[in-house]
Amino acid sequence: MFLAEQRKEHNMSTEPRWWQVTTHIGSCIITGEYEVGAKLGKLQELADEHGCGVSTIQRALSTLEYLGMIESRQGSGYYVTARYPRDVREDWNAENC
Repeated sequence: MFLAEQRKEHNMSTEPRWWQVTTHIGSCIITGEYEVGAKLGKLQELADEHGCGVSTIQRALSTLEYLGMIESRQGSGYYVTARYPRDVREDWNAENC
């Protein structure tokens, strides 16, 4: 029921769906619902859980991986690596000088 309510709330949002999923999974990591070392579900399972397509999940996970919160392990899946995102401001400054 909770996810269905969230989906309804998210559908009214102006944020892109991939970002909504990114912030939801990221929040679950920060709050400890997904602990460091935990394996995230399969792509299709996550897509079903969030009411979106696999490509949306892939984009969300890529963003979380860039932030250093998860890592992809070849042939195994995605794992939580840190409770908080890394500071990407240094990347931003270096790329935009």
